[in-house]
Order: sequence, then C-alpha cells, then structure tokens
Amino acid sequence: MAALSLILEERKRQSGQAQRESFSSKVRLVADPTTSVADLAKVFRQYLEHHKSEDLWALICPPPSGPHSYSWQTSPQPQWLAKTAGLLYDLLALAPNSKLASKKVLSSLDLLCKNKVLWLPPNRQPQATMDRLDTTVRILLAMLRSLKMSEELRSKCWRLLGREEQVMLEIALDKLQLPPGYCPESQIKGGEEDSGQEIQAAPMPGDLVIFSP
Repeated sequence: MAALSLILEERKRQSGQAQRESFSSKVRLVADPTTSVADLAKVFRQYLEHHKSEDLWALICPPPSGPHSYSWQTSPQPQWLAKTAGLLYDLLALAPNSKLASKKVLSSLDLLCKNKVLWLPPNRQPQATMDRLDTTVRILLAMLRSLKMSEELRSKCWRLLGREEQVMLEIALDKLQLPPGYCPESQIKGGEEDSGQEIQAAPMPGDLVIFSP
C-alpha cells in the first residue's frame, strides 16, 4: 500500500509539472504598441463614412438573428461576423494578430466624438456607450480568432452563410495571423476573456434605432 501511494504521489507531481510547463509555453497576444489612437480613429471614421452613418453601434450591433446578449465566452456568430467583416478586416490591417488595446480604442472613439464624426445617445453616459463599443469590437475579433483556430467551428459557421459571406470572412481570416503556441485568454484564469459578464445587444434608452425596410 505504501509503495502504491508513493507511485501515485510521484505521478501527481509529474502531472503538475507537465501542466506548468505547458502553461508557460503558451503564447498570449499583445497589442502592437505602434498602433496609434489616430490609426484606429481613421479606420472607424472611414467605416462610418463608407456607410454614410455616424452611429457605429447600429453598424456593429448583432443582427436580428442575435445574440441578444453576449460575452467573451460567446461562440462565433456567423451572421454577426459577416455583418462586421469589413470593419474587422480593416482593423486586422492595423493589428494582424487581432489584439487591440482597450485604452487606445476608447481614446479613438472619444476623438471621433469630439470631432462630431461619431454619434452617441444623448440620454446615456458617453463613457458607458464607448465602453460597449470598445468591448463589442474586441469580442468580435476574439470570435474571429476562434474561427481561425478551429476547422470544426468554421464548418458550422459556413453552413449558415451564403457563399459571398463565406468569402468575406475567409479573406478576413487570411489577414489574421496568430503566433505558434497561442493560447486564448478564455483558457487563462483571470484574463480579460475569462470574464463572463454579458453585454445586452438590445437598444438601450437613448439609442438611435434604424429600421430597414
């Protein structure tokens, strides 16, 4: 019995060491420090101008098919990614690894708001609206990363999209570059993407609601 207990303890020790080594070898993404606030503001501004709109939320919010709420743990949503593929592609031109610094995204949105390029609901706190925009953009990029890493997920999503939508996302995925050994933050306890806090997709009081015929 004593000998068996010793063997069991040794295997536990080896297993723990292997897990620690595996964790230390995993790569976390880091936002490129050379990406400036002006660079991000230019991408958002051109996206708004292309769509002849000042309401970024209307352009990046989930489509009617949902999701009605979402978080960092939400699985890739094909229709939503297809809707925002143009913006995601342009952001990947700045950040090929898809990692953006929240502080710089928020600063770029604030700059656009001050320049009256970006419309924010007057009945809501501007910071709350910009926080929602920032987190939503970065969650969409995280969904793209999930698609890049999983052929099974891509197959499931592709079945729900038309060919043109598939091609748009394929082009965006080709732009996305993940380093060998990349570990999603959702798998790292305490990382931002480990957060389960949900964002409500439904319009909030003061939001500009645009109805399409």
